Amino acid sequence: MDKEKTKVELEEQNQEQAQDTTVDQGPDIAAIATQLKEKYPNIPDPDVFEQWKESFGKIFIVPLSDDEIYVFRRLTRLEWKTIQKEMQQVSQAGVNVDSMWIEERVVKQALLYPSWDINFKNVSAAGTISTLYKQITLVSNFLDDQTAMQLIVEI
Repeated sequence: MDKEKTKVELEEQNQEQAQDTTVDQGPDIAAIATQLKEKYPNIPDPDVFEQWKESFGKIFIVPLSDDEIYVFRRLTRLEWKTIQKEMQQVSQAGVNVDSMWIEERVVKQALLYPSWDINFKNVSAAGTISTLYKQITLVSNFLDDQTAMQLIVEI
């Protein structure tokens, strides 16, 4: 009888421990998207945010002003290499490749909302693409040397 009681107690203890162990799944993206939709009614529905999260992992939301919100993702190494290769090809063809060209390619690749089109490129505020470029490259782990060195932890 004591063995049976001990077995039941152990099972109950294991169940309690299992209930106490919560897996951090990050922020509730649907709740965040729903809340944002109140202020920015034209943003995609929460299910689209869920799809992006599933497809790309981390996604980032940046409200640059009271009426502008942007959603983007990280660049992958392969995407960065493709942009670099494209830049080299364009440059070899005699086209001047400046910082704005690179910024536009990176933002075009990583921007999820609003959609990239010629209208976006031409009517957005002058600093929008440059600002998004900086944010996208930062979350894609492009760090200045000093920041990169400060992140090193010796054990």
